[in-house]
Amino acid sequence: MSGEGIPERYRIFIENGFLPVNKDSFFQFRNFDDKESVVMETTSTILTVWGGAVNALYKIIQGLLCITVIVEGSEAYFEIRFPPPAAGGLKAAMDSLWALSLKAGFTSIRIGAVEEAFLSVYDELKGYNCTTGYSDDHSEYLYRTGDLLELAGGVNLNKRTRLKKFLNNDNFSLSPLTGENIGLCLEIQKEWCLRRDCASCASFAGCETKALENMVAIFDPALYNGIVCFHEARPVGYVLWENRAGKTAFIYFAKANTANLNVYLYYMAVKQFLSAVEFININEDMGNMGIRMFKSHLGVYKLLRKYSCILAKTEG
Repeated sequence: MSGEGIPERYRIFIENGFLPVNKDSFFQFRNFDDKESVVMETTSTILTVWGGAVNALYKIIQGLLCITVIVEGSEAYFEIRFPPPAAGGLKAAMDSLWALSLKAGFTSIRIGAVEEAFLSVYDELKGYNCTTGYSDDHSEYLYRTGDLLELAGGVNLNKRTRLKKFLNNDNFSLSPLTGENIGLCLEIQKEWCLRRDCASCASFAGCETKALENMVAIFDPALYNGIVCFHEARPVGYVLWENRAGKTAFIYFAKANTANLNVYLYYMAVKQFLSAVEFININEDMGNMGIRMFKSHLGVYKLLRKYSCILAKTEG
């Protein structure tokens, strides 16, 4: 991000050392990954691909990774990542962010994607008042792998019936994602987009296609895996994930251009490639009721709650 068209509020952060989030920042972000965390939004992958899609900026302050997205009409928005194990420096970093936010015309700071374990860190931060907010829209769905394979209960009877039809249909085939065929994900994604209202999709969390383009740019078979599904040799669906230390699989992107194919894709990804993983995280639903219904019926799940903390400096 440079040159013409930069919002004035962004310019203030750029002039003070903030850099654009892109594929070049990905390797710096990897230093802040907590390999034990089951929360997807804390990963360097999400920070890179979605941060790049919404023109985020970042700076490492006092050893903390500080990412900002400027939204007009809202508070200054930041996400802060602590290097594992969590270090000090938050007070000094917050004072720096506060000074810049005031200069940019903001009167409060919103810290997003705060895990429950870190709420007290912000609530007890000296010199600031903290107001905590929460919405199910931004909670992530975490499943035990076996539950996704069972599709148990009457609520999933139709899913099991549809799954059986796919399993018995020789016209569908699967191939692992590689550096050579990763571009097929974008072909499938763009075909999917043609049948939908782009503005409506972007209103949930930014443009998914832009995020996927960033994902393709950093794709490394040593870090990520996935499958692409073909129907009579035509690519019709894909799933792309990261297997984090054999404990948790983060399903970053999945798309199907054939009716009811999504159940088959999730099932086959788990059965053939992720059966030894303990947990599967398939991200948040962003308030989309159709997605929420699909995810909540897949199996027994735990909602991983993420909070927002609105901070304002106290007098004196």
